[in-house]
Amino acid sequence: RPVAMYHSSSFHVLHMLLVLTAVLVAVSESDNDVCVSGEGSSCPASVVHRKAKRVRSADARRPQHETKQRESASPTLSLLDQEVLELGKLTDLYQQRLRVLEDLRRSLGQTGMPGLPRPSAQALLEAVPPIAEQVVAGAPPGRATSEIVEEEEEEADERPIARGFASACAFGDFMVSKAVVPQEQPVAFIGFLPLRNHRSAAPTPLAQVAMPTVLLVAAQADGEIRLFTVSGDLAMTYSTGHKKPLAQLAVSPMQDEYMIAAVDEAGAMRVHRLLVRPRRSPQEQKRRVTNPDEEKVSQYLSSPANITVQFQMGMKLPYLSDSNTSNSSERANVSTFILTSHQGVKYFVMGDTSGWISIITRNGTLHGRTRVSNSTVQRISAHLGNIIFVSAGQWGFLDVDKGTARKYVCKKYDGPAIIDAISDSSMQSRVLAADQEGTVWVFLMREKQDCKVEHRFPRAVTRPPVTLSSVRGYILTLERMRRFGGRSEIMALNMSHVGKGWDDPARDVSPVSFRRSGLPIASWAIQKRYQEGDLVATLSQDGMEIEISELMMQAYQPLHLWRDGSRNGNKDSTAMGTIRSSAMPTMRLKMSPMS
Repeated sequence: RPVAMYHSSSFHVLHMLLVLTAVLVAVSESDNDVCVSGEGSSCPASVVHRKAKRVRSADARRPQHETKQRESASPTLSLLDQEVLELGKLTDLYQQRLRVLEDLRRSLGQTGMPGLPRPSAQALLEAVPPIAEQVVAGAPPGRATSEIVEEEEEEADERPIARGFASACAFGDFMVSKAVVPQEQPVAFIGFLPLRNHRSAAPTPLAQVAMPTVLLVAAQADGEIRLFTVSGDLAMTYSTGHKKPLAQLAVSPMQDEYMIAAVDEAGAMRVHRLLVRPRRSPQEQKRRVTNPDEEKVSQYLSSPANITVQFQMGMKLPYLSDSNTSNSSERANVSTFILTSHQGVKYFVMGDTSGWISIITRNGTLHGRTRVSNSTVQRISAHLGNIIFVSAGQWGFLDVDKGTARKYVCKKYDGPAIIDAISDSSMQSRVLAADQEGTVWVFLMREKQDCKVEHRFPRAVTRPPVTLSSVRGYILTLERMRRFGGRSEIMALNMSHVGKGWDDPARDVSPVSFRRSGLPIASWAIQKRYQEGDLVATLSQDGMEIEISELMMQAYQPLHLWRDGSRNGNKDSTAMGTIRSSAMPTMRLKMSPMS
C-alpha cells in the first residue's frame, strides 16, 4: 500500500508538470507573435508565416458569402500590370535556373559530378550545333532575321528566310527502288534513252505490249555500251569503236530517232543509231517441224524488243582551244556534251575546258563556235528549246541558230558564283541555279532580256557542290559526296514555296520534301515520263553498281476558270471542266470512259 500511494502521487506530479509546460509554451508563442511597430524586416519570418496560416484558416472557416465580399473589395490590376507581374515571376524562375546551370557547369568542369558517368558529362560539355536550328517533323524554327531577301521588285519590305529545315516526309514514300544492276567492269557514264510507246487501241500480241518505254545506257571507258531495261535486264551490248578512252557521252532525248554519241579523249566523235522494234518469231520457225528431243525456250523469256545498232557518223571535232594553235600541249578536253533539237533541227552541242562551245549539225557540219569564258564550261542543259550553259561562275542562254551566247546577271542577286543552272520543267521563264555555297535560287526571266530573283531557298539546306534537276513541281538536288561522312544525298525541294511571301502560311511548312542518303555517287540521270513515275538512275563512285529508282510524286495544279471559258491550267488535261459566262453559270465536264 505505501508503494502504491507513492506511485500515485508521482503520477499526479508528473501530470501537473506537463500541463504547466504546455501553458508556458503557449504563452511564449503568443508573445512572439507580436512584432513591435517599426521593426520592419527584423520581424521573425516564423511570425509572419504563422499569422498568414491563421488568416488562411480563418478565411476557410468564414462563410462563402463573406469570402466573395472580401474578394470583390480587393484591389484590381490592369492587364499591363498583371503581365508585368507575370513576367517578373518568370524572370525570377529563369534566374534560379541560370544559377543551377552555372553550378552544374562549374561542378562538371572542375571535379566532375559523383554518380554521373563520364560519357554523359562529356556530352553536356561538348560543343554541338545550335539546337534552336533543329526542327522536328519538318516544322521550321523561328525565321532568322539576319538573312533578308527581297523577292519582288515592287515590294520594299524585308523577307527573312528560315534556316535549318528537316525533310517533311520519308524518302521511301516517294522514291522507290526498281532495280540494282551490278556491273562487270566500271561504268563511266549513264543516260536514259526514251522510246516510243508502241501501244495502240487495236489488239496486239503480248510481246508488243511489254515493249519498254525507256532504256538505260551505260558506257564504259573502253567504249563498250550496254543497254538495260528499267527492271535491270540486259537488252544489248555493242562497242563504239573508239581507240582512246571515252571523254563524254550524249543520248538523244527525242523519240523520233534513237541516237547515242560518244567522244573520246582524242576528239573523235562516233554516232550510232538504234532501231528498236518488237521481237517477232520468224515464219520459218513456225513452219519448221520441231524435234521432240530439242529443248524448247519460250519467246517471252527473252527481251521483247529487237534492238539493232547502225554506225551513222564519225568525225574529228574542232578540238583545239584556238584555231591558230597547232601545239598538242594546248589542246582542250571536252567537258560537257549534249544532243538537242531546235525547231526540228538536231544539234550536237559540246563545251571544252578552254571556254569554247561548239555547235554541230546532225550530218557533222560545224554550225557555229563561240567562246563564253576563259575557263571550263561546266554544264550545258537543254529543255524545250532553252539551252543554258554555266562557265566561270556565270550562266547564260545559247542561241544555236545564230551560234551566239549571252550571259545574265539577275537583278538583286548578290550571291556567290553560280556552279549549276537549268530550266524549270514546269515554267520556261524560270531558271533554277545553285551557287558555290550550295544555296538554290529561282530566277524569273522576262523574254530572255533581263531577269530578277524570284525566290531563294533557305541557306545551308544543301551543301556544295550541288547538281540540279527539275521535275514537275520539284527540284532534285544531288550532293555526290559530302565533305564529312563521305555519303551522298538526294533531296527534293518543293516548288510551291516559290512566289509566296514570308508571311504566307504555306512558308511555315518545310520546303524539303524528302532526303535520301547513301553511298557516294559519281553521276546520275533523270528521265521524265508521261502518266508514269519519273526515273532516277545513280552510278556509284567506283562505277560497279547502278540503281534505278522511280519517283512517285505528283504536283497539284489547281484549275483556273475564266468567264470566257478559257483556263490557264494544263492544256493537255481533258478531264477538266470549263465555266461559261451566262446568267446561270453551268459546268461542262469531259469524262474519260475509265472515269
